[in-house]
Amino acid sequence: MSYVHLFRRYLREQGLPVTQQREAVAEVVFDSEEHLSVEEIEAALRERGEKTGKATVYRTLEMLVKSGLVAERDFGEG
Repeated sequence: MSYVHLFRRYLREQGLPVTQQREAVAEVVFDSEEHLSVEEIEAALRERGEKTGKATVYRTLEMLVKSGLVAERDFGEG
């Protein structure tokens, strides 16, 4: 079972909509072996032709952390 599938399940369990933008953010995060900043996620989404705003990226990352599928790290970069 993929992490994106688990994220979809989490959203449904929380009564939250499963949107294409949220799935795209999750795919970028789960497909990367690196720690990504919001700006790097935005750039990867643009490369894929996705039109996803910074606020959506932040909100989706927050949901991914709450789901337990992603751990938040602060590298002191602002």
